[in-house]
Amino acid sequence: MKAALIGEKLGHSYSKWIHEISFEKQGIAASYDLLEISKEDLKNKGKSILSLYDGYNVTIPYKVEILSHIDVISEEAKRIGAVNTLVKKGKQWMGKNTDYFGFSKLLESIDINLKDKEAVVLGTGGASRAVITCLADKGCSSIYVVSRFPSSVDASMLSFLEQEKAVLCDYKKLSSLQAELLVNTTPVGMFPHNEKMPIESKIIDSFNVVIDIIYNPIETTLLLEAKKQGKKTANGLMMLIYQALKAEECWLGREIEEEKCKEIIVCIENQLQKIYSL
Repeated sequence: MKAALIGEKLGHSYSKWIHEISFEKQGIAASYDLLEISKEDLKNKGKSILSLYDGYNVTIPYKVEILSHIDVISEEAKRIGAVNTLVKKGKQWMGKNTDYFGFSKLLESIDINLKDKEAVVLGTGGASRAVITCLADKGCSSIYVVSRFPSSVDASMLSFLEQEKAVLCDYKKLSSLQAELLVNTTPVGMFPHNEKMPIESKIIDSFNVVIDIIYNPIETTLLLEAKKQGKKTANGLMMLIYQALKAEECWLGREIEEEKCKEIIVCIENQLQKIYSL
């Protein structure tokens, strides 16, 4: 099997490495490539690009744009309005969303109860849709979605926010919000711009838990600052790993046993510890 990740800039991505570890641990003869594709090429050559591999992941900024290049969309991806996994069904491509599953497993890993709690999500991209949907299903009483330019948010996103009963606001409003959870779904602070932070440090005090779905660096400036302030924090690595394993299940047509998942995760975490301790 040949699989690949489609994105615009992939220098930050751990996906190839994670999938290769997983394939090796499962004894699967498979390869995984990174395909950096411009917006123009995706628009004009999308169908021919999709003829090159047996399965795909999709990342920034194409999780919504890819919808126009596929034939079928799964029910969960239809609700979310974004796709991060493409599965071949005969001669057709089906779009699925495994980000929801990945984010749900991340929340489980930090043992957070969001029933009747408020949450704030930074960003209105494809990944934010899965996060917002998951938070709604976890029983959040209110979800505020923060955009730098609310007036520029497109109609499909506005419709999605209404569907999930989420409130769109700007960064000025953010300073007056208080909630259990803050989730950054923007790329601000991602490698190689590690020093950047999506909000001012004083705003962090309004939240008890801070999640940044960025995973490279492992601890963004946002998370480091939140830790200094005594907040519970989590990065996006667990989300990345679990969405990757769920994508493999979609491609292979079978479940990966929980014990095997744990073995793969331990292997990835051990290797990362070695890298970051150098």
